Amino acid sequence: MIRTDKKQGTEISKRDVLLRVKPLVDIYETENDIVVMLEMPNVKKDGLRVQVENGFLHITGRRENEQIQGEYIFRETRDVLFERIFELEDNLDTNRISASYELGVLKVSIGKKEKAKPRVIEVN
Repeated sequence: MIRTDKKQGTEISKRDVLLRVKPLVDIYETENDIVVMLEMPNVKKDGLRVQVENGFLHITGRRENEQIQGEYIFRETRDVLFERIFELEDNLDTNRISASYELGVLKVSIGKKEKAKPRVIEVN
């Protein structure tokens, strides 16, 4: 149904101090859809991007820390780029994708293609 690249991981980009994170994901199937749920805490909706191209579902979310007035005494948080890429199989309808975001969880639903139903063809 849907595959993930196992090479994706967490790494720190030293150039721009952006933490790249592979978000936790759950994938489940309903009668009509495949549903992908990704944890992306504290990402604003305008920082989310869901894109389908050439048989791949590419999901990113960027969390930027608030600018403070003052100086940090201690800081562990960083700007974060969440990213996952999934390969979509041919039985999924990329024209029927919807996404919603609530409480730090992005939910992407991908419709399954309808199976061809048997029918009788009239001969003229």
